[in-house]
Amino acid sequence: MNKITDYQWYNEKGIIVDVFANPYEPITNPNVVSDDFFRDKDGNRCRYGIRWIYKDKLIVFPNVDGWKCSPNLSMDKVIINHGDYVAVHDADGSLLQKLPYPPEPISNLKNEFGGYEYKRVYRRCYWLKKENGEWCIAIEIWWRSWRFCTETREFNPDTLEFGEVLTTSAD
Repeated sequence: MNKITDYQWYNEKGIIVDVFANPYEPITNPNVVSDDFFRDKDGNRCRYGIRWIYKDKLIVFPNVDGWKCSPNLSMDKVIINHGDYVAVHDADGSLLQKLPYPPEPISNLKNEFGGYEYKRVYRRCYWLKKENGEWCIAIEIWWRSWRFCTETREFNPDTLEFGEVLTTSAD
């Protein structure tokens, strides 16, 4: 089976971040990337996107936030946050499925901080090593009540099903 290789974040200045340079510790957090990647010399936000190789062909998605996107664990699909929607794409870049509206939170944050002042949104998607040492795909679901709440859930890009809560936070 052909797999995605050379999965990267890139920007308009030509800076490249090889997300899986170390396959045992992929880059999942934009805070570990130099601010030069995200800003030009005047401090303005750079345009950036993601790209990868599949069957010797370069697949490019410009103008998407790379740190909000991720290939699945088997490296044959990519979950891409397009801004207005999140979708699962095949390794060749074709659209497989748009994700439905983010699911209802199941953690205690909903009970602790109340209902939704604004709609729920998908924030980002990334590989996460669980406490048992296994990797999974994690998707952050964000909403606002009287606090900004994030619930990170395990996600299966093959079935589009959400699993257990992995982390929660409220700001």
